[in-house]
Amino acid sequence: MMKTILNLVMAATFAALPLQASAHHSMAEWDTSIIDEMEGEIVNVVWRNPHIRWTMKIRNEAGEDELWTMAGTSPNHLARRGVTAETLKVGEVIRVVGSPSTRRPLNFIVNSALMPDRAEVLLRGLGPAVNPHWPDARAVIGTGEWGDRKSV
Repeated sequence: MMKTILNLVMAATFAALPLQASAHHSMAEWDTSIIDEMEGEIVNVVWRNPHIRWTMKIRNEAGEDELWTMAGTSPNHLARRGVTAETLKVGEVIRVVGSPSTRRPLNFIVNSALMPDRAEVLLRGLGPAVNPHWPDARAVIGTGEWGDRKSV
């Protein structure tokens, strides 16, 4: 009897593990049917796992400043593609493209950013949703070994 209970507990524990891991990487929070652009000043950057985050001061349509939380992919993923912690600098004004959160106001997942020097930096995984966005960018950074448009 005790062995059966122990086996059931272990089976339930192991069955739940993959669900937790896959749920973490879900895009369900983000409305990827909406692709928006925003421009604002970087006010802080948190460059650590599981995802980089930064705050941008963005002026809304009423002319008021709002603090938006931006999210990218993991620092390890970005480092493999040539994007470093020095990329996002506090005080710089950048333009971002991505999708808003459906759960948290003033939260945005960023596909790429257009830097002050007109370099486009890919800040999320590669694929149809995260191809370079600005055709007049002077460079596309962050394609790493998977892309053929990397330049600096």
